[in-house]
Amino acid sequence: MALTLLEITGVALGLASTILLIRRHIGCWPTGILTVIALGIVFFEAKLYSAVLLQIAFLVLQIQGWITWAQKKRTDEEDGLQRLTPFLITSIVTILFSVTVALGYAMKTYSDAALPYWDAFCMVLYLIGQWLVIHKVVECWYFWGLANVITTFVYASQGLYFVALLHLAYIGISLSGLISWNKSYQEAEFLA
Repeated sequence: MALTLLEITGVALGLASTILLIRRHIGCWPTGILTVIALGIVFFEAKLYSAVLLQIAFLVLQIQGWITWAQKKRTDEEDGLQRLTPFLITSIVTILFSVTVALGYAMKTYSDAALPYWDAFCMVLYLIGQWLVIHKVVECWYFWGLANVITTFVYASQGLYFVALLHLAYIGISLSGLISWNKSYQEAEFLA
């Protein structure tokens, strides 16, 4: 698949959005909205339908995140980070595997999806990660990191080399985000 201007645009916006997210800057949400629109079209053309559904879900979650963060900023609510609880970890793992199997099966059975189970697994990882980002949960970066490792290979296998490079960069960015958010969390705990 040939590199397109839309793919380049989506990658550039994606990098900008993620850098803003690490800094917990509200500008991550509008740049994220533009990213998911551009990449949604790219993934549709590559027949990565779970990735297209993911971009649609991301669009909704980007809007929700923007609203949530804007409301907290307006009300001067604490910019606090959170950690996962054992109950939430168990719930997330259950959702991750059950939805992956169901969605992967549906994509394999009812579409011409290129890599239905890998695509579905990454979709669910990213959705969980995005939900955790909205709620400023430090462990969101683990979900992003794992999904980025897998999608680097998924996108490269479909000829989306520039998007694969983006996700390769996202692996390092996820590590940076984890370090930054964890440091902020520990500093807040120390001051509390």
